[in-house]
Amino acid sequence: MEALKQMPRPSKSAIKAIETMIKAINKQIKAIEQQMVQKAQEDCPEAYEKALSVKGIGKRSATLLMAITHGFTQFDSPKKLSAYIGVCPRISQSGTSLNAKSHICKMGMANVRATLYMCAHSAAKYNTACKALYQRLIAKGKAKKVALMAVVNKLIHQVFACVTKNEFFNNNYQISLGI
Repeated sequence: MEALKQMPRPSKSAIKAIETMIKAINKQIKAIEQQMVQKAQEDCPEAYEKALSVKGIGKRSATLLMAITHGFTQFDSPKKLSAYIGVCPRISQSGTSLNAKSHICKMGMANVRATLYMCAHSAAKYNTACKALYQRLIAKGKAKKVALMAVVNKLIHQVFACVTKNEFFNNNYQISLGI
């Protein structure tokens, strides 16, 4: 479409045909997304609702987490889930000869990591614990992306805890405990 519009005399009928195809594809995408949400709600309704209760996790990300974890039955700890997704920090060190900076292990699923990274932006604003973590890391001088990846890891831990303990997310949990 972009290339067609850059031509000196673009064909109006071709532009109209492409726009029609784009609208049809967008409708199909929305229908498939609705089916995915419905399937997640049918297969594990309690886990889906508990995951949605975490501030920063939306329908699309909750559905994605339900799909890759089979309703959080495939993993027995949030650390294993973080490693599976590929958001765990990895340290490259060998005695005194190799002291490289740590970075995330990118062996997991890039699309899930990208989705959770976008969720971390929201969580850093509205999720009390994630906001505190993000601000603390920024104050220490960490890069914003590094702090957001720490928020992603925190989100995974929060969702895992809510689903496995069968409790809704309490945004003021740490405040009520005095932590």
